[in-house]
Amino acid sequence: MVSLLERRLKRIVAKAFKGKLTKGTLRRPGATAVDDNGDEIPGQAATYAIGECIRESFSAYYRAQAGIPWNKWHQVRKILEVDPAGASAKYQVYEIPDPT
Repeated sequence: MVSLLERRLKRIVAKAFKGKLTKGTLRRPGATAVDDNGDEIPGQAATYAIGECIRESFSAYYRAQAGIPWNKWHQVRKILEVDPAGASAKYQVYEIPDPT
């Protein structure tokens, strides 16, 4: 049974994050092969939906004021931290050009 306090806290947290979370897609490139000339042939990329995420580097207000586009591609450099339940993680990433 969920306590009244727990339900109230869930509503407060959900309200605080409303409009600040975004859905995302994690794209993992497939293995590459080499053709007869030694040129790389990229493999089929696998994509995974990310439920909701938030970017910590800057606020939504700053993003809107600076005109920073949201739909950018990033490469994961390093996994910084994963919570014990495996429900959230922090990554170090850098921007890359659109891979398509």
